[in-house]
Amino acid sequence: MCPPDGGVIQNATLSEKGNFGIALYKITDLKAGKEEADPIIWPGDIVRVTEGDPVYVTGSVVSPRELVIRDKLTLKLAIAMAGGPSRMAKTNEVHILRQKEGGQEDLKINYDAIKKGKEPDVELKPFDIIEVGEAGLFSGKGMTDLFKGIVRGSAGVVTQRGIIY
Repeated sequence: MCPPDGGVIQNATLSEKGNFGIALYKITDLKAGKEEADPIIWPGDIVRVTEGDPVYVTGSVVSPRELVIRDKLTLKLAIAMAGGPSRMAKTNEVHILRQKEGGQEDLKINYDAIKKGKEPDVELKPFDIIEVGEAGLFSGKGMTDLFKGIVRGSAGVVTQRGIIY
């Protein structure tokens, strides 16, 4: 594999495109016996093995974070791994921003229906961004929170929501 002293390796490439660069190979393809997934590694090559592709959970969850897709990751599991939705989360409309050629696709998902078993759970794809929005002050959750604060005499909760008297 190595050239003799002073020799030069010709036509050595790292990618299928015929130029030096980055080539990605999946371990699952290698395990499946696919010959194209078993590259020759040359002296000086850098091999990086990642745990999996990332998914990002943001917005109104207890602990926004990056998660790693190992085998299969669903929306319900990803939100649970982020600590679950916060109290004021708008769970009837969760957005999944999915990368696709030419931009992003915005998928609107009813998380409440998934939890109740009325809709199937959504399998996440690499680099998905899950955005859990927050319910407004005058939504059902917001008004309930407001009245609970007033009944308890908790002015801190009331002023947090923007009502000053």
